[in-house]
Amino acid sequence: MNRVKYHSLDAVKILYTIPGKESEELSIDYYDRIHINVDTPDSQLKAYENRMEKLGIDFEFKTVKRNSIGQLYKLSFNMNGRNYKVSDSDGIEEIIIHINNRDGIITYQ
Repeated sequence: MNRVKYHSLDAVKILYTIPGKESEELSIDYYDRIHINVDTPDSQLKAYENRMEKLGIDFEFKTVKRNSIGQLYKLSFNMNGRNYKVSDSDGIEEIIIHINNRDGIITYQ
């Protein structure tokens, strides 16, 4: 039986989204949604760290582990002084981080 722990998230693509009928301009300025999955390369993880830094978020990957076929199965990181861990022996299927830049709110699923 695989044990999956979701305490955090990661991402490869940076997408912009905003709820309701607000303009696309606001969505780009204030909301980010970031995805990470088993195939996210290290270069994308570094780009993610850089993006978080530009948003003023203290973020650093502490552990990035891959299985024998190169899939992510364990991540740990520090975000704004808090430590998070995500692991799945079969590979991390998907982690999504939602960032509300306007109000300084960060959530994940």
